[in-house]
Amino acid sequence: MANEKVCVFVRAYNASKYINECLDSLINQDFPSEIYIKILYDKGSSDNTLDYLEKYIKCHNTQSNRHIEIIQHEHCSPFRSLLVGLSMFCDKYDYFSILDYDNLYENQYISKAVETLKSSKSDFLYSDLVFFMNDLNNIKEKSASLNIKSKRLLKYLILKGNFTDGNTIFMTKKGCNMIKSKLVDLSLPTYDWIFEDYAMGALAVYLLNFIKLNGNFVFYRIHESNITFGKNNLKKTILNMNRTILTYSSFGTLLKDKMNLTQKLIYLFFFTLYVFISNFIFIFKKRTK
Repeated sequence: MANEKVCVFVRAYNASKYINECLDSLINQDFPSEIYIKILYDKGSSDNTLDYLEKYIKCHNTQSNRHIEIIQHEHCSPFRSLLVGLSMFCDKYDYFSILDYDNLYENQYISKAVETLKSSKSDFLYSDLVFFMNDLNNIKEKSASLNIKSKRLLKYLILKGNFTDGNTIFMTKKGCNMIKSKLVDLSLPTYDWIFEDYAMGALAVYLLNFIKLNGNFVFYRIHESNITFGKNNLKKTILNMNRTILTYSSFGTLLKDKMNLTQKLIYLFFFTLYVFISNFIFIFKKRTK
């Protein structure tokens, strides 16, 4: 692993409460080579995240092979924030991953991910999540994402639903550039709030060699500020359903020349189903007010 450089994107919006644990988990990786931590700081944050980050860097930026940089951008969705990082750095490092500010890596994760990508000659990796509340002493459950090696079968299953959480995505430079080149086509504001990990997983299944890393390496914190998980309510359910529909609609652009006729029919079926469910929930909400 000598001289191989890993870039980790950490999106930070009102992140002061948890981001120190996230960064600690990156700095303390057993990976012997360079890790470049790119904090994608949303200037719309209303807490003291930026001040906290600047103090953290002064205290922790002493390791010669760990580099932390703050990239400030205008207020935007998580997808647009990630695109800022991908557009700036996809050509500069050997491997890329995404870790949200409130989540953690086990200290062997990066080494295992790089080793697995190299040995399998893959360009995209995903793994399971371990969900926890507040701290790692309060493990709630472990996810079990699909571990099917048939790329042909996964091309159908990915149209049914997402199985790649963004925090478990790890890519080579080739994989990063391929995915970035497709995501930048989603320039319309309509796509601002897609589930970017779902779109990236679909692109990987159709365009790249990919593999699942087995083991418990990525820890996902559940708290009330989670956009996707956290405290469930009808408003969040509607938001997530609408995001699923937007993501599904993006497949028409991302995969338009890659799906066969059967896959297109499955895509249209689930797209129609999700729109119907979303409308039903909306009508139910109006009637219960």
